[in-house]
Amino acid sequence: MRNVHRLAVVTLLALAGIARAAGAQEARNHLYDRWQFAGALSTLILSSTIRVDPSGGGEGTEISVEDDLGLARTKGQPRLAARWRPGRRHELEAGYQFARRGQTRVLADSIVFRDSVFPASAEVRSRLNTDQLSLTYRFAFTAKENTQIGFGVGLGAILFDAGLDALVGSGPDSADVEFGAEQGFTGPTGSLGLFGRFRLSPKWFLEADARAIYLQISNIEAGVLETGLGARYHPTGKFGLEAGWSLGWYGVNLTRDGTLIDAAGKIRYTVNSLRLGVVFTP
Repeated sequence: MRNVHRLAVVTLLALAGIARAAGAQEARNHLYDRWQFAGALSTLILSSTIRVDPSGGGEGTEISVEDDLGLARTKGQPRLAARWRPGRRHELEAGYQFARRGQTRVLADSIVFRDSVFPASAEVRSRLNTDQLSLTYRFAFTAKENTQIGFGVGLGAILFDAGLDALVGSGPDSADVEFGAEQGFTGPTGSLGLFGRFRLSPKWFLEADARAIYLQISNIEAGVLETGLGARYHPTGKFGLEAGWSLGWYGVNLTRDGTLIDAAGKIRYTVNSLRLGVVFTP
Protein backbone atom coordinates (compact mmCIF):
# COMPACT_ATOMS: atom_id res chain seq x y z
CA MET A 1 0.00 0.00 0.00
CA ARG A 2 2.85 2.37 0.87
CA ASN A 3 4.39 1.71 -2.54
CA VAL A 4 1.09 2.56 -4.17
CA HIS A 5 0.92 5.83 -2.22
CA ARG A 6 4.48 6.69 -3.15
CA LEU A 7 3.78 5.94 -6.80
CA ALA A 8 0.68 8.11 -6.67
CA VAL A 9 2.63 10.99 -5.11
CA VAL A 10 5.41 10.70 -7.71
CA THR A 11 2.84 10.58 -10.49
CA LEU A 12 1.05 13.67 -9.18
CA LEU A 13 4.33 15.57 -8.88
CA ALA A 14 5.28 14.59 -12.42
CA LEU A 15 1.91 15.68 -13.75
CA ALA A 16 2.22 18.97 -11.88
CA GLY A 17 5.63 19.53 -13.43
CA ILE A 18 4.27 18.83 -16.90
CA ALA A 19 1.38 21.22 -16.28
CA ARG A 20 3.75 23.94 -15.09
CA ALA A 21 5.92 23.43 -18.18
CA ALA A 22 2.89 23.60 -20.45
CA GLY A 23 1.69 26.72 -18.71
CA ALA A 24 5.10 28.31 -19.06
CA GLN A 25 5.10 27.52 -22.76
CA GLU A 26 1.64 29.03 -23.18
CA ALA A 27 2.77 32.15 -21.29
CA ARG A 28 5.89 32.61 -23.44
CA ASN A 29 6.90 36.26 -23.44
CA HIS A 30 7.13 37.22 -27.10
CA LEU A 31 8.72 40.56 -26.24
CA TYR A 32 12.00 38.66 -25.99
CA ASP A 33 11.79 36.07 -28.77
CA ARG A 34 15.17 35.57 -30.38
CA TRP A 35 13.62 35.25 -33.86
CA GLN A 36 10.30 36.36 -35.34
CA PHE A 37 9.15 36.07 -38.95
CA ALA A 38 6.06 37.82 -40.31
CA GLY A 39 4.16 37.87 -43.58
CA ALA A 40 1.28 40.23 -44.22
CA LEU A 41 -1.02 41.63 -46.87
CA SER A 42 -0.90 45.42 -46.78
CA THR A 43 -3.54 47.77 -48.12
CA LEU A 44 -1.49 50.74 -49.31
CA ILE A 45 -3.04 54.19 -49.62
CA LEU A 46 -0.64 56.08 -51.87
CA SER A 47 0.01 59.62 -53.00
CA SER A 48 2.96 60.38 -55.28
CA THR A 49 4.29 63.41 -57.11
CA ILE A 50 7.34 63.00 -59.34
CA ARG A 51 9.41 65.18 -61.62
CA VAL A 52 12.19 63.73 -63.79
CA ASP A 53 14.31 66.43 -65.43
CA PRO A 54 15.88 66.18 -68.91
CA SER A 55 19.51 65.08 -68.98
CA GLY A 56 20.48 68.22 -70.92
CA GLY A 57 19.11 70.61 -68.29
CA GLY A 58 15.83 72.30 -67.53
CA GLU A 59 12.90 70.89 -65.59
CA GLY A 60 10.50 68.12 -66.38
CA THR A 61 6.79 68.18 -65.64
CA GLU A 62 5.69 67.75 -62.05
CA ILE A 63 3.33 64.78 -62.30
CA SER A 64 0.69 63.68 -59.82
CA VAL A 65 0.71 60.04 -60.80
CA GLU A 66 -2.77 59.41 -59.40
CA ASP A 67 -4.43 62.44 -61.02
CA ASP A 68 -2.43 62.78 -64.25
CA LEU A 69 -1.64 59.13 -65.03
CA GLY A 70 -4.58 57.40 -63.34
CA LEU A 71 -2.54 55.14 -61.07
CA ALA A 72 -4.54 53.55 -58.26
CA ARG A 73 -4.50 55.32 -54.91
CA THR A 74 -5.19 52.06 -53.08
CA LYS A 75 -3.34 48.83 -53.72
CA GLY A 76 -3.04 45.49 -51.93
CA GLN A 77 0.59 44.35 -51.73
CA PRO A 78 2.59 41.78 -49.71
CA ARG A 79 4.98 42.63 -46.89
CA LEU A 80 7.71 40.46 -45.36
CA ALA A 81 9.64 41.06 -42.14
CA ALA A 82 12.08 39.31 -39.82
CA ARG A 83 13.32 40.25 -36.35
CA TRP A 84 16.47 39.06 -34.60
CA ARG A 85 17.18 39.79 -30.96
CA PRO A 86 20.86 39.12 -30.09
CA GLY A 87 20.38 40.39 -26.54
CA ARG A 88 17.73 41.57 -24.14
CA ARG A 89 18.10 45.23 -25.13
CA HIS A 90 19.02 44.88 -28.81
CA GLU A 91 16.91 44.08 -31.88
CA LEU A 92 17.38 44.16 -35.65
CA GLU A 93 14.36 44.09 -37.97
CA ALA A 94 14.54 43.71 -41.75
CA GLY A 95 11.49 44.31 -43.92
CA TYR A 96 10.41 44.46 -47.55
CA GLN A 97 7.20 46.16 -48.67
CA PHE A 98 6.10 45.71 -52.27
CA ALA A 99 4.48 48.74 -53.95
CA ARG A 100 3.89 48.34 -57.68
CA ARG A 101 1.34 50.12 -59.85
CA GLY A 102 0.54 50.53 -63.52
CA GLN A 103 -2.19 52.09 -65.67
CA THR A 104 -3.07 53.27 -69.18
CA ARG A 105 -4.68 56.66 -69.72
CA VAL A 106 -5.15 59.38 -72.35
CA LEU A 107 -3.24 62.48 -71.22
CA ALA A 108 -5.15 65.67 -70.60
CA ASP A 109 -1.96 67.78 -70.77
CA SER A 110 1.49 67.30 -72.24
CA ILE A 111 4.22 65.83 -70.02
CA VAL A 112 8.00 66.23 -70.13
CA PHE A 113 9.52 63.10 -68.58
CA ARG A 114 13.31 62.86 -68.71
CA ASP A 115 14.21 63.43 -72.40
CA SER A 116 10.78 62.67 -73.88
CA VAL A 117 7.71 64.81 -74.43
CA PHE A 118 4.32 63.08 -74.24
CA PRO A 119 1.73 65.31 -75.92
CA ALA A 120 -1.80 65.90 -74.73
CA SER A 121 -4.29 63.30 -76.01
CA ALA A 122 -1.56 60.65 -76.24
CA GLU A 123 -2.47 57.26 -74.82
CA VAL A 124 0.18 56.54 -72.21
CA ARG A 125 0.94 53.32 -70.39
CA SER A 126 2.66 54.13 -67.10
CA ARG A 127 4.27 52.22 -64.27
CA LEU A 128 5.58 53.33 -60.89
CA ASN A 129 7.29 50.84 -58.60
CA THR A 130 8.34 52.07 -55.16
CA ASP A 131 9.26 48.91 -53.26
CA GLN A 132 10.82 49.65 -49.88
CA LEU A 133 13.67 47.78 -48.21
CA SER A 134 14.19 48.59 -44.52
CA LEU A 135 16.57 47.72 -41.70
CA THR A 136 15.81 49.01 -38.20
CA TYR A 137 18.01 48.76 -35.11
CA ARG A 138 16.30 49.20 -31.75
CA PHE A 139 17.93 49.62 -28.33
CA ALA A 140 15.70 49.35 -25.27
CA PHE A 141 16.96 51.55 -22.44
CA THR A 142 13.97 50.20 -20.50
CA ALA A 143 13.70 46.42 -20.83
CA LYS A 144 11.26 45.09 -18.25
CA GLU A 145 9.17 41.95 -18.25
CA ASN A 146 6.16 43.61 -19.87
CA THR A 147 7.64 46.83 -21.27
CA GLN A 148 10.32 47.93 -23.70
CA ILE A 149 11.03 51.60 -24.40
CA GLY A 150 14.00 52.83 -26.38
CA PHE A 151 15.34 54.49 -29.49
CA GLY A 152 15.42 53.23 -33.05
CA VAL A 153 17.62 53.88 -36.07
CA GLY A 154 16.08 53.11 -39.44
CA LEU A 155 18.01 52.60 -42.67
CA GLY A 156 16.55 51.61 -45.98
CA ALA A 157 15.95 52.33 -49.62
CA ILE A 158 13.10 53.13 -51.98
CA LEU A 159 13.62 51.15 -55.18
CA PHE A 160 12.24 53.75 -57.56
CA ASP A 161 11.34 52.57 -61.05
CA ALA A 162 9.14 54.73 -63.28
CA GLY A 163 8.34 54.46 -66.96
CA LEU A 164 6.03 55.95 -69.58
CA ASP A 165 5.22 54.37 -72.94
CA ALA A 166 3.17 56.23 -75.55
CA LEU A 167 1.34 55.10 -78.68
CA VAL A 168 0.58 58.21 -80.74
CA GLY A 169 -1.46 58.17 -83.95
CA SER A 170 -0.31 60.90 -86.34
CA GLY A 171 -3.09 60.41 -88.90
CA PRO A 172 -5.49 57.83 -90.35
CA ASP A 173 -3.18 56.95 -93.26
CA SER A 174 0.10 56.79 -91.35
CA ALA A 175 1.50 54.30 -88.92
CA ASP A 176 1.38 54.82 -85.18
CA VAL A 177 4.69 55.76 -83.54
CA GLU A 178 5.61 54.14 -80.20
CA PHE A 179 8.19 55.71 -77.88
CA GLY A 180 8.92 55.72 -74.20
CA ALA A 181 11.10 56.92 -71.35
CA GLU A 182 12.05 55.49 -67.98
CA GLN A 183 13.98 56.39 -64.86
CA GLY A 184 15.16 54.15 -62.08
CA PHE A 185 17.35 54.66 -59.04
CA THR A 186 17.74 53.51 -55.46
CA GLY A 187 16.91 56.30 -53.02
CA PRO A 188 18.52 55.78 -49.59
CA THR A 189 16.39 56.58 -46.54
CA GLY A 190 17.12 56.92 -42.85
CA SER A 191 15.37 58.00 -39.67
CA LEU A 192 15.89 58.36 -35.91
CA GLY A 193 13.30 58.15 -33.15
CA LEU A 194 11.66 56.22 -30.34
CA PHE A 195 9.76 52.97 -29.96
CA GLY A 196 7.69 51.16 -27.35
CA ARG A 197 6.63 47.54 -26.90
CA PHE A 198 4.06 46.48 -24.33
CA ARG A 199 2.82 43.10 -23.15
CA LEU A 200 -0.84 43.70 -22.32
CA SER A 201 -1.56 40.09 -21.37
CA PRO A 202 0.11 36.71 -21.89
CA LYS A 203 -1.19 36.66 -25.48
CA TRP A 204 -1.62 40.33 -26.47
CA PHE A 205 1.18 42.74 -27.42
CA LEU A 206 1.19 46.37 -28.55
CA GLU A 207 3.94 48.17 -30.52
CA ALA A 208 4.59 51.79 -31.50
CA ASP A 209 7.33 53.52 -33.52
CA ALA A 210 8.00 57.14 -34.51
CA ARG A 211 11.09 58.31 -36.42
CA ALA A 212 12.12 61.24 -38.61
CA ILE A 213 15.19 62.82 -40.23
CA TYR A 214 16.33 65.49 -42.67
CA LEU A 215 19.62 65.06 -44.50
CA GLN A 216 21.73 66.13 -47.45
CA ILE A 217 24.16 63.71 -49.11
CA SER A 218 25.94 64.63 -52.34
CA ASN A 219 23.15 65.58 -54.77
CA ILE A 220 20.34 64.25 -52.54
CA GLU A 221 18.22 66.37 -50.21
CA ALA A 222 15.73 64.23 -48.31
CA GLY A 223 13.20 64.40 -45.51
CA VAL A 224 11.69 61.30 -43.92
CA LEU A 225 8.85 60.73 -41.44
CA GLU A 226 7.92 57.20 -40.37
CA THR A 227 5.44 56.17 -37.70
CA GLY A 228 3.35 53.11 -36.93
CA LEU A 229 1.20 51.14 -34.51
CA GLY A 230 0.79 47.40 -34.31
CA ALA A 231 -0.94 44.72 -32.26
CA ARG A 232 -0.03 41.05 -32.09
CA TYR A 233 -2.04 38.16 -30.68
CA HIS A 234 -0.28 34.87 -29.97
CA PRO A 235 -2.79 32.05 -29.34
CA THR A 236 0.05 29.50 -29.34
CA GLY A 237 3.74 29.57 -28.55
CA LYS A 238 4.88 29.56 -32.16
CA PHE A 239 2.15 31.23 -34.22
CA GLY A 240 0.47 34.60 -33.94
CA LEU A 241 -1.64 37.15 -35.78
CA GLU A 242 -0.68 40.73 -36.55
CA ALA A 243 -2.63 43.89 -37.37
CA GLY A 244 -0.92 47.20 -37.94
CA TRP A 245 -0.92 50.68 -39.39
CA SER A 246 2.03 52.70 -40.62
CA LEU A 247 2.59 56.06 -42.26
CA GLY A 248 5.62 57.01 -44.30
CA TRP A 249 6.31 60.40 -45.87
CA TYR A 250 9.35 60.81 -48.11
CA GLY A 251 10.50 63.95 -49.88
CA VAL A 252 13.55 63.82 -52.16
CA ASN A 253 15.15 66.53 -54.30
CA LEU A 254 17.87 65.51 -56.76
CA THR A 255 20.30 67.87 -58.50
CA ARG A 256 23.04 67.19 -61.02
CA ASP A 257 25.85 68.75 -59.01
CA GLY A 258 26.76 65.45 -57.39
CA THR A 259 27.61 61.92 -58.43
CA LEU A 260 25.69 59.70 -56.01
CA ILE A 261 22.64 59.38 -58.29
CA ASP A 262 22.76 60.23 -62.00
CA ALA A 263 19.36 61.91 -62.12
CA ALA A 264 17.67 65.21 -61.38
CA GLY A 265 14.13 65.90 -60.24
CA LYS A 266 11.81 65.66 -57.28
CA ILE A 267 9.76 63.01 -55.50
CA ARG A 268 7.03 63.43 -52.89
CA TYR A 269 5.82 60.04 -51.74
CA THR A 270 3.28 59.27 -49.01
CA VAL A 271 2.16 55.78 -48.10
CA ASN A 272 -0.43 54.80 -45.51
CA SER A 273 -0.46 51.07 -44.84
CA LEU A 274 -3.03 48.87 -43.12
CA ARG A 275 -1.83 45.28 -42.76
CA LEU A 276 -3.04 41.90 -41.54
CA GLY A 277 -0.64 39.01 -41.26
CA VAL A 278 0.76 36.01 -39.46
CA VAL A 279 3.79 35.71 -37.19
CA PHE A 280 6.03 32.67 -36.67
CA THR A 281 8.40 32.35 -33.72
CA PRO A 282 10.63 29.24 -33.91
